[in-house]
Amino acid sequence: MMERWTNCLFRSTLHRVMPTGKERYSMALFLDPNPDCIVECLKSCCSDSSPPRFPPIRSGDHLRERINVAYSSSS
Repeated sequence: MMERWTNCLFRSTLHRVMPTGKERYSMALFLDPNPDCIVECLKSCCSDSSPPRFPPIRSGDHLRERINVAYSSSS
């Protein structure tokens, strides 16, 4: 969602853990807005020369879309 809010100024990073041979602990923290929250480009991240790249979308719809892409079959 940060990518949509910032017009690709802040992009999602790849999430991968490389083995180090040492014991390691990881903790994920996810914060999502209310499912009915409209996610759209912030005014400070767009201009006439850089219009919004994504249409507005409800947060819940965006999350469902991302889950479907992540867990869909590639066949």
